Amino acid sequence: FDEHPYWRGLSDPKTLLSQLEPSEEAEHAKTMAGDAVAIHASIVEGVCPDLLGVGGMDAGLFLQARLVLLSREFGTPHDSALVPIVDCCNHSADPNAKQTWDLVEDAMIVKALRVIEPGQEVCISYGPLSNPVLFRTYGFTMAGCEEPTWTCACTVEAMLEVIPKAAVESFSAAFPPLTEVHLDADRLSGMLAKALDACEAG
Repeated sequence: FDEHPYWRGLSDPKTLLSQLEPSEEAEHAKTMAGDAVAIHASIVEGVCPDLLGVGGMDAGLFLQARLVLLSREFGTPHDSALVPIVDCCNHSADPNAKQTWDLVEDAMIVKALRVIEPGQEVCISYGPLSNPVLFRTYGFTMAGCEEPTWTCACTVEAMLEVIPKAAVESFSAAFPPLTEVHLDADRLSGMLAKALDACEAG
């Protein structure tokens, strides 16, 4: 996870910032990593040391665990799950396999979409995600020509600067501070629908 932006947001924030300017992604990564560190500190302070084992809970391992949950979980009818082996499959815009939940077997099944030769990598799709979402979640991006959609994340504070003044109060009430509104070129997200409803209420 050394190359994941959240890890780099802690280990080398200046380099990450210089690589991503003028985007605010470096600041987002730093904030998310700081959130993990704050949660770790809260656990260490609030839990009996005997329960945390010899040497306590290492902050670096805690961040790695957070990144595992962020980048390797799969949705199932039973909520989110870690699925060993499948979680080692890389993403491709042209996958040669597909993962689905088999309701009869109550298990994650991976099926080939075409012939996979011996030694060939098995790739799945992580979904039609934009480069910013891929970067935030998995720490990589795709070639622009392969990107299936475009997204923009705006803080509520930034949105308050551009929405009609009459909607500011209802918009502020609809979203807690530090919330990001995600705009997706491919679909009307629940977050955007909520933002539009708040503007209309104003």
